[in-house]
Amino acid sequence: MNADTLVDTNIIVYAFDRDEPEKRKKALAAVLALQNEGSATISNQILAEVFSVLSGKKTVPLEEAETIIQLFAASPAWKKVAYTERTVVRAAAIKKLYGAPFWDALIAATIEEQNISLLLTENTKHFARIPFVQAKSPFV
Repeated sequence: MNADTLVDTNIIVYAFDRDEPEKRKKALAAVLALQNEGSATISNQILAEVFSVLSGKKTVPLEEAETIIQLFAASPAWKKVAYTERTVVRAAAIKKLYGAPFWDALIAATIEEQNISLLLTENTKHFARIPFVQAKSPFV
């Protein structure tokens, strides 16, 4: 396995969420640390989810949400990974095998396919069922 860490939607959202100052501080520190050590990874799914969540928040203007995803997409400090139709089929099997919600199963399938070492997420519970996903929260 490599040292890449996939950063889940909730961590990136918290890094910009003015409604949760304590979580914002911890999420931002975790994101910056991964970025500085060169292991920060984002998937196309997570990038889309970040925009969807941030653009729906009253505290984040639409233009700011758009700028945030543009910065992640363009940043050479972040490795970008994408899923394919094969990943979606594997996600369906992961959902069936481990009872994970589909969007979490798609993240798990992406992790498996891309040989990613760690998932940084607040939602460790759903991923704990999937044996090949090592999930860690910056909030504990």
